[in-house]
Amino acid sequence: MRSETTRAVLFVALVACGGASPPTVSVAPPPSILPRAAPPVTPPVADVCATVLEEQRTALRESVARDRKASPDQYKDVHDDGALVKAALDASGTACFAFRGGAWSLELQGELHVDPLGKNAHGSLVAVARIGASREEAPTALEIGFGVVSAELAGDYDGDGVPEFYVDLHTMGPEGGESDDATIYTVDGHGKVVQYAPSASIDLSGAPFDADGDGRLDLPTSDKLALFGEATCEYWKNYGTTVPLLAHALPDGTFSIDDAVAKAWARKSCPTAPPTIGSTQDALCARLWATTPAEVTAARARVTSSCVQWDCDLEQKHKAQPRGATHDCDARKDTFDQAAPFTLP
Repeated sequence: MRSETTRAVLFVALVACGGASPPTVSVAPPPSILPRAAPPVTPPVADVCATVLEEQRTALRESVARDRKASPDQYKDVHDDGALVKAALDASGTACFAFRGGAWSLELQGELHVDPLGKNAHGSLVAVARIGASREEAPTALEIGFGVVSAELAGDYDGDGVPEFYVDLHTMGPEGGESDDATIYTVDGHGKVVQYAPSASIDLSGAPFDADGDGRLDLPTSDKLALFGEATCEYWKNYGTTVPLLAHALPDGTFSIDDAVAKAWARKSCPTAPPTIGSTQDALCARLWATTPAEVTAARARVTSSCVQWDCDLEQKHKAQPRGATHDCDARKDTFDQAAPFTLP
């Protein structure tokens, strides 16, 4: 310290005496005050969803403006474009679901049109995964405007930290039948949005839920079983209903339709073999509780003898029906004859 102080005093003295100016020395600041690059700013996931929904509103506003210009007569009674856009957005199925590190969304795409009378959008929706800064779309889109689209996060079945995404398009047929086109999407190892493979063979009939409280979301399914609809003598047809079964989610990311949990769920609808056959539900339960070929044959005979099919010709002629005639007799037989995915005993 003494030698540094002595140099400073000599330097000041030299300057004061008109000595030569000292050479310029560039001194780096201490590391603690060096400028640092600002860390990258990642918007909160909630902001991502807000951005997504605003993009959808913008697309619909542009569609309304375009259609109003092209077909002014269709919009002559629309005085509030903002309210129309809001109604169309609500009806479209557009949605965004945040999770740690990203978000899944259903986003409008392609050529859009807004129906000013029905106040809904016509076009298509696509599932989109936003992980960090990436944005990936599903390979196929859903046509909207004639059905109801629903979506929600599913479980993280594959354990990669990104939940899977359940999407369903529910439509009504021209003659009253209903159908569901449901898919569970995942992000694969290449960052692409694809169908979650273990769910591909499952006939989904509703949104995932935890049936047994194990923390994994199970899949409601009919496994293509149905309670066939009764025949009527009218022009319309009863399409029947699906059977409420369960695909139990397993720790390895797959599903079981016939393990103990899945069978326990089926027993809620078929707790025992029915003592009598009086409906299609009874016919189904009789089939599920028949384990051996002999039991199946005996149960089928019970179903056959439980009724006779209603005769529409006799009805039109106002004549009496045969004893035991029901509208669902053939439906009972058809319901029983389906391939059973398991037996309950």
